[in-house]
Amino acid sequence: MIKNVIHLLTIIMGMWIIGEPLMAAEKSPKYNEIQIILYQKGKQNALDSRSTYFQEVLQECERLFITADDTYLLVMSKERIAKIKKKQTALEVIYPEIQTGKIRNQLTVYFTKLLIPLTGRFSNGTVFFAGIHEYELKRDNPDLLPEQNYNYIDQYRGFNFVRNTKGLIKLKETLKKISIKLD
Repeated sequence: MIKNVIHLLTIIMGMWIIGEPLMAAEKSPKYNEIQIILYQKGKQNALDSRSTYFQEVLQECERLFITADDTYLLVMSKERIAKIKKKQTALEVIYPEIQTGKIRNQLTVYFTKLLIPLTGRFSNGTVFFAGIHEYELKRDNPDLLPEQNYNYIDQYRGFNFVRNTKGLIKLKETLKKISIKLD
């Protein structure tokens, strides 16, 4: 009897050890995909990655960031980011892996999130990014590769923003195609 129980437990444990990683991979596909979240006065909705307009919205968000042509004096805080998400309408793009891009004046940045206010203050083409400039990364940790310190790059920091003076016209037009109403 005890032999049978031990044999049965061995089989169950073996199935659990083999099956758990497979089930875990199926549970969270979102962590392996780019996500776009719409914040409207505190409510969050994820855009469907299978939507025909998902790629168009993503490309326009990235274009706004990479082709930004201006900056202004502003100190960003965690509270201000939270207030934008809670009280305004904004889009946040979340990448599963660190992205690299060159922004104005060919500055290289490593980033994992973009936050674009669509209404209210800063809805003038401002793009906030969670990340770090290459020169800061080299100054702070000269031997560190960006992918070795993900938490450092995953934060909105005080001066991580740019402004695209061409504005949000194309992005707002694309959002209207998916029936997203903006205030």
